[in-house]
Amino acid sequence: MNDSNSYYSSPLDPEISSSVSRPYDNLHTLLSWFHGLLILSSAWYCYKVFGGAAEACYVLPCYEGPGLQALWKVNKGVTFTGESSGVFSLTHALVGWWLVTYHKMAHAFVMGVLAGCTLCASLLSWNMIWVWGAEWNLLGDLTLLNPNNTIFDESGRHMTINRPLISVFQQLFYLSVAICALQSGILIQFLVNGSTWIRTFRIRAEEQTSSLVDELTPLQRT
Repeated sequence: MNDSNSYYSSPLDPEISSSVSRPYDNLHTLLSWFHGLLILSSAWYCYKVFGGAAEACYVLPCYEGPGLQALWKVNKGVTFTGESSGVFSLTHALVGWWLVTYHKMAHAFVMGVLAGCTLCASLLSWNMIWVWGAEWNLLGDLTLLNPNNTIFDESGRHMTINRPLISVFQQLFYLSVAICALQSGILIQFLVNGSTWIRTFRIRAEEQTSSLVDELTPLQRT
């Protein structure tokens, strides 16, 4: 019993603890910043999708006619994919920020789950880069039909390109690039420095156990 107490009560080498804590603290700060930027980017992305791109018409006023009106606006599939990707990215960023900031990554399982979610989120963001790029390219091609940007007249209505929508597609494209880059950076940090992170948590857990045993030992002797 005494041997066990002496083992747990012996402090860890401070040089070892410090050498492991330094890279952990640097990684912790870096990941906190990455997740903070990811939260801001994802929130702005959701705002632009829900408020600007969701089922938006390519022309003004919107085409009115059975069937064909769906061809002249952002279709429901793109809208759903854009909205779901934004919500998933924002949720992932918030959960990741909470886990990193409040030191909840003590187990390899938690880190593995978060890394897997980060991989899925980055692939989804990569897909949205191409989706919004295609929408941007489509609307840009429509502006080249003629110098006056006239599409056609329908039932006496003169329809023109929805130019503000081009800016929305551009912003969503670049936001998707930024979000994908941040998610990829987080994933790389997990893969490269994950062992350091887990090792530091184990050392700190041993330090806490040692401190607790030191406090309980005098009580046991009395």
